[in-house]
Amino acid sequence: MCFNSQISIKTFLFGIFTLLIIYYNNLYSSHKIIEFKNPYTYFFMMSFIIMQLFEYLLWENINNLFINHLVSILGLLLLTIQPIASLTMLNNTQIKLRNKLIFIYSIPAFLYVLYQILTNHINTSISKIGHLKWNWTFDKNKFVNFFVYIFYLYFLYFSLFSNKYYNEIIITLPLFLIMYYFYYKDGSAGSLWCFSINIIMVYYLIKLIIVNLGIETI
Repeated sequence: MCFNSQISIKTFLFGIFTLLIIYYNNLYSSHKIIEFKNPYTYFFMMSFIIMQLFEYLLWENINNLFINHLVSILGLLLLTIQPIASLTMLNNTQIKLRNKLIFIYSIPAFLYVLYQILTNHINTSISKIGHLKWNWTFDKNKFVNFFVYIFYLYFLYFSLFSNKYYNEIIITLPLFLIMYYFYYKDGSAGSLWCFSINIIMVYYLIKLIIVNLGIETI
């Protein structure tokens, strides 16, 4: 997974295809996927799926300095938006909390991104083991790196815990931590989210089949 442009674009198309099937099912079927009754769930999922399109463009233009730089900046901005997309999924009874959390996250997050853009040449390269290496997710200071990841994960997963999306948490969070542990030194941990995207989309397809067969939802 995530080793070349074809895998990235196929992951993108698979994600779009799965979301379209879910949307059609929830629109016309009485057997709905509960998570997608909230329209913001599509927004959240798209924030990860679109990253695979960006990775495809990076693979195809890895040696084009202008496109590499431009798409890398877009990727950094999209990465920053992902926790906001997650927080929008908080239910309507938590609007004040949602708005407060988005504000608390957005100010330091976008200031940090602005600092990175102004002080570093944002670009992507290929790591030693053949993965895309985002040269915009690691600060030279290890403490800063750790704090940024904890800050990012807290806001990314807040709504999933609040909405009790425990299956999604079980599928994605351990993968993220494992990838961070094994690929931190290589610098390619952030680019391996396509593992989670494919697994979570397969999970929703299986859940869609189970729900429409009338079997108890998972």
